[in-house]
Amino acid sequence: MTLQESNPQVVNPASELEAAQLFEEFSRENLKVRLTGAGTKANLGNPLGPCQRLVSTSQLTALVDYQPEDLTITVQVGLPFERLQAILGEQGQMLPLDPPELAGQTIGGILATNRSGPRRLLYGTARDLLIGCRFVLSDGSIGHSGGRVVKNVAGYDLHKLFIGSYGTLGLLTEVTFKVVPQPQYIGVGQAEFASVEQACQAARLCARSNLMPSALEIVQEDISPNTSCKLLFAAEGMQVAVDGQLAGLSEICWKAGAASVELLEDGPTVLKAQSNLENRFNTAEGNFLQIRVASTLTGLPEVHALLVEIGRVGGGEAQVVSRAGSGLAYLLAKPTTGNLEKLVPLIKKAREASRVDGGSLVIERAPLELWPQLDAWGEFGDATDSMRALKDALDPRHLLNPDLLKWL
Repeated sequence: MTLQESNPQVVNPASELEAAQLFEEFSRENLKVRLTGAGTKANLGNPLGPCQRLVSTSQLTALVDYQPEDLTITVQVGLPFERLQAILGEQGQMLPLDPPELAGQTIGGILATNRSGPRRLLYGTARDLLIGCRFVLSDGSIGHSGGRVVKNVAGYDLHKLFIGSYGTLGLLTEVTFKVVPQPQYIGVGQAEFASVEQACQAARLCARSNLMPSALEIVQEDISPNTSCKLLFAAEGMQVAVDGQLAGLSEICWKAGAASVELLEDGPTVLKAQSNLENRFNTAEGNFLQIRVASTLTGLPEVHALLVEIGRVGGGEAQVVSRAGSGLAYLLAKPTTGNLEKLVPLIKKAREASRVDGGSLVIERAPLELWPQLDAWGEFGDATDSMRALKDALDPRHLLNPDLLKWL
C-alpha cells in the first residue's frame, strides 16, 4: 500500500464515534480515504492511488476487556502487537500469532494484511483466533460481528471478512481474540536433504503423523542448481512431551532420506528468526520482491521450483521458504534492475500454475517498475463477482484504499 502522488490530510480519531462522524463527512464530500496504523505494512500490495484523507488508528490503543480465566481479550486496533503480548504475558498467556517483527506494528495492521508465521501450523491464523469485532463503514455506519465469548454460534462471521481485506471494506476499531497459555518449552530440529522433493515428502509425513509439530519450514537459502535444502521442525508444550515429539520427527526425517538431523539450541530464537525472514531484504531501496503462493501439500515441490526459477532469473540475492505443513511458499529476493523485465512472464506463468489446484499467487512486494505490468492478486475466478458485490455493499462509493484492488 505504497503512498504516492498525494499529500492527504491526516486525521486521528480518538474514539469509534469520532471515526464514524469523520467517515460520514468523507462520504458526504466523496473523499478518497486511506487507512493506516503504524505504517509498517505501507508497502504491501498494489500501489494506492491519490486520496484526500489518511485515517490513523494511533489513538485507538485501549485495552477494553481482558478475562484471563476465559482466555479472551478485547482491544482497540491501534494497540501495538508487542504491547498486547506483554499484557498477556503477565498472565502466562499469548496471542499465538507470530508475524514478522516490525517496530510499532499494530493489531489492526496485522489483521488487515493477515500476517502470520511458522507457528500457524499448530495455532492457525487470525481467522481462527478472532471471535468478534466492531467496525466503521465508509458511510459512517457502526457495526459489530461476533462477541466477547468463544462460543459465538449465531449469525455470520462477518468479522472474518475484514481479515486480509487491506482496509478496503471498513475500519476495524475493536477486536476480541481467544488466547492460549504460553508453552512451557519450545524445541526445534533441523534436517538436511539433497532435494526439495525429499524435504517435502518428509514434511508431509511429519504433518500427517500424530506428533503435532508446531512448524514445518523448508528453507533454501542457496538457489543455485543442485544445492541442498533444510527442513526445520518444531514442537512445543511440556518439555518431556516435546522431547518425544522431536525424537519422532527426527526419525521420520531419517527414514525419508535426510543427510543429517540435529536438534538446535534456543528454539524460540530460531522460530523468531524464521518468522522474520522477509525483513532480510525489506529495505528502503524498494527493489524487494516478495511472492506468496498458496498450494496443496502435494503441489508444493512444483511451486517451490517455480519460485526458485524466478529467483535465479532475477539475479541478486534470493531464497525460497515453504511452510510445508500449510501449503504456502515464499520467494524473498532482491533482483537486479537489468533483469526485472524477464520476471514478468515467469510470475504470470507461476500464477497460472498455482490456480490449477485452486491455489493462488500474491505479489506482496515488488520494485515499482513491475507494478504497471502486474497485479498483486490477479483475478479471483468464480469468486470475483461475489467479492465485487461485497465491496459494493460495504463501500459502495469505493472510497477506502483506492486502487488497491485493480480488478474492482
